[in-house]
Amino acid sequence: MIEEYARGENFECPVCKQKTIRMIFDICDVCGWQYDLAYHDIPDRIGANKISLNQAKENYKKYGYFDPKYLHEKTNN
Repeated sequence: MIEEYARGENFECPVCKQKTIRMIFDICDVCGWQYDLAYHDIPDRIGANKISLNQAKENYKKYGYFDPKYLHEKTNN
C-alpha cells in the first residue's frame, strides 16, 4: 500500500479488491466501503462502516455492496 501511494497509484479495497482507494478514509467507488487501516488488524471490529470488514466481504459477495441497507445510495448515484 505504501509503495502504491508513493507512486500516486490507487490501492486495493479490502472488500471488493478493486484499485479504488487513493488514501486512508476514502470511500470505494465500487462497493461503498470506507477504507480504515484499523480493520486490517481486527477484521471483526465494528467501526465507521457500522459493520466489520469480514461481514462487508460476505455482503459484497451476496449483494455487490458492502452493506445491503445502503444499496439505495449506490443506485441513486
